[in-house]
Amino acid sequence: MTSLFTDPLAALEEAEYLARDTLVSHCLVQVTSEGMQVMPKKKALLMEGMILETVTPEFNFSIYD
Repeated sequence: MTSLFTDPLAALEEAEYLARDTLVSHCLVQVTSEGMQVMPKKKALLMEGMILETVTPEFNFSIYD
């Protein structure tokens, strides 16, 4: 299921959540003049829409864990 976002901040928050949750980079892609979608980077690179932002997952780990 894909959602069409009109609020850039909400779309960015969704991309950050998905990147953290799945450990996969996610992008905001402009798909219509008013809307954008959040999708994995591999899929975004195949789309014809403009990539507005890319969010990469953070790997927070310590050698002492």
